[in-house]
Amino acid sequence: MHLIQLFIPEAPQSTIKVEDVIVVEVMVDTLDSAWWRRYRRNLEQLLRQDELLVRAIPVEAL
Repeated sequence: MHLIQLFIPEAPQSTIKVEDVIVVEVMVDTLDSAWWRRYRRNLEQLLRQDELLVRAIPVEAL
């Protein structure tokens, strides 16, 4: 399973390239850093990746 299939389950396996970069943006009112660390580790195992980048950036709505 590829990461995109977690968000778009209908994504056909044959159209996904191994070298693709996927960016997913999530906005939350409060950040649960521990949950995101666990989720990143789970995704790394699921996708057989040495490391995935999950980052938090404060945003101010204008």
